[in-house]
Amino acid sequence: MAVDAAQTQYRDEFIKQFEQRQTLLRYTVTTEAVIKGNSAIFLTAGSGSDTAVTRGQDGLIPARSDTESQLTATLLEWHDLRRKTRFNIFASQGDQRAIMQMNAVAVLNRKIDSDILSALSGTTINTGVYVAGSLALVLTAKTKLGNAGV
Repeated sequence: MAVDAAQTQYRDEFIKQFEQRQTLLRYTVTTEAVIKGNSAIFLTAGSGSDTAVTRGQDGLIPARSDTESQLTATLLEWHDLRRKTRFNIFASQGDQRAIMQMNAVAVLNRKIDSDILSALSGTTINTGVYVAGSLALVLTAKTKLGNAGV
């Protein structure tokens, strides 16, 4: 059956596409630093591979220094510029300003996650001598990652 004078209807609101819009990793890293120009300096401190000791023969507890180092991260500026004319915003369906803002934030958040993953890909955590996979190996790796704050 044919419809006479069919009408096309449009929603006033837009429907978001299925994509990652928020950063998944930003809250797993330290973002506070001392900033000097285009670099941020982080003080990292830890016990390294130190182990507990007993008293010496003289009855004194041997002392040691903490493991501390300053790491510098170069700061970069990233942008995602969306452009539409005022007429396009006025004449288009849905809230075009909200769409532009939402998409720009999504692109920048994905870039943040990509940068964090790139930094992590160059690191290593040694679990010891090569052995076949086992529960003990996984627990060792999990403990080392936890101690490293990952």
